[in-house]
Amino acid sequence: MQAYNQQHHVSYCAALAQHYEVAADDYLGLFVNCNAATVRYALTNTLEEAQAMFEGHIASTYTHVNDAAYPVLVYMNANEFVAWYDWENMCGYTTTAAHAVAA
Repeated sequence: MQAYNQQHHVSYCAALAQHYEVAADDYLGLFVNCNAATVRYALTNTLEEAQAMFEGHIASTYTHVNDAAYPVLVYMNANEFVAWYDWENMCGYTTTAAHAVAA
């Protein structure tokens, strides 16, 4: 069963990569492009205030920020993706694990 799930996951990632025009082995690109924003901030906030609010929401779940996809910042815990935040559009995405810990 595990082999089937792994094969399904690989083919699913390949299909997403093709749809979003991202390389199938670009895990950062897949994480950012294939997960829709779950958090949005009002346009009355400044860019800096919105980012601070987002980081405060997930503060206990990440250890560092990866800026390879700038202006999208990817928050990581060791080698795992925790969340992404689009600085220009004041929106972000948090994984289920990050949301559970932050709640």
